[in-house]
Amino acid sequence: MALKNSLCRPPSSLLYSALKCKHFFQNPTNYNSKNDLSSVFNNPEAIDRFLKDKCRSGNISPDEAHYFFDCLIQRKPAPHMSYFTILFNALVKNNHHETVISLFKRFNSTGLLPNLILFNVVLNCVCNMGRACDGFVVLGRILRLGFSPDAVTLTSLIKCLCREGRIMKATQLFKNMNPFGSKPDVITYGTLIQGLCQTGNTNVALKLHELMVKGNGENGVMCKPSIVSYNCLIDGLCKNGLVDKAKELFLEMKGMGIGPNVVSYNSLIHGFCVMGVNGKML
Repeated sequence: MALKNSLCRPPSSLLYSALKCKHFFQNPTNYNSKNDLSSVFNNPEAIDRFLKDKCRSGNISPDEAHYFFDCLIQRKPAPHMSYFTILFNALVKNNHHETVISLFKRFNSTGLLPNLILFNVVLNCVCNMGRACDGFVVLGRILRLGFSPDAVTLTSLIKCLCREGRIMKATQLFKNMNPFGSKPDVITYGTLIQGLCQTGNTNVALKLHELMVKGNGENGVMCKPSIVSYNCLIDGLCKNGLVDKAKELFLEMKGMGIGPNVVSYNSLIHGFCVMGVNGKML
């Protein structure tokens, strides 16, 4: 079969890096043939070393990833799904999104069942490419396989929708997290707040902030806001001329033990300057 034959044809870059790296193998040995390298990659210890030394650094090419993937799916018993997760995350670090999607499609023919963590990596990858429609296809498959999407799953989709300017759809998905059996976390809130502020819906974002702090609303989750969400709100309020409300939020942030940064100060200073306010601003 073509797949099995490909195991004997490791890419030259992988051959070179494997032979060059002194600590790639636990017991350094001279490997002079491609078949030797292929046999090494069927060694669990060698694969673990590859994961630690190459994948975790993100320094992996698409050719190396395809070869390593072939080695993994040939292993008996089947490897833990965490191997694939580390591999895919390494590719995401180098923006090899198409390679991630290509490899994930091959799962259908391997008989392996991805877990939710791996689905989330792929979903995040698709969303980073600005393909929200494909993201919902991945979500559909997650649901069909009986998984319950978590905050990471739905936050990726909300972020993608916000980037596409589909803020109403993003808000609707946020409201539907409970029926999915998921609750928003601070990143989910921050993502939607940022999207609302960037689309001129600062007042709506402010209400969402209040729900996050007080724990009211449909989701009933109380989260401590992040500096990112505070900065988005302060900036949005200042741009709308609501400097007093921005200052109030600034003081609330400090009261919660969240130290303002240069972005916080710049937004307020700019807001006060535009309004012609002087004196003790902060």
